[in-house]
Amino acid sequence: MDVKQFVSGHGAIGDHDGIVESRDFIRDLVENTRASIQEGRSESDASATVVNALSDRYADWVGFDTLDEKVKEVYRKLKV
Repeated sequence: MDVKQFVSGHGAIGDHDGIVESRDFIRDLVENTRASIQEGRSESDASATVVNALSDRYADWVGFDTLDEKVKEVYRKLKV
C-alpha cells in the first residue's frame, strides 16, 4: 500500500512506517490478550501481563499509560 501520511487519532501524523507500526501494535495487543485468555488468566492479570509484554516496544506511545484499561476491554471482547 502506497501511503504518504497516516493519521492515527493518537499522536503525530505519520507515514507508511507509522501505519505498519500501528498494525503491529494492534496485532501484538490482540495476540498477547488472546494468549492470556488461553492461559486462563483473569481480566486484571491478563491486563498486567499484556502491558508488561508491550512496554518495551510501545511504552513511549501517547496513551500507553492507560493501556491497562484498554486491554481489559479487548479481553472482554475476545472472551465472548
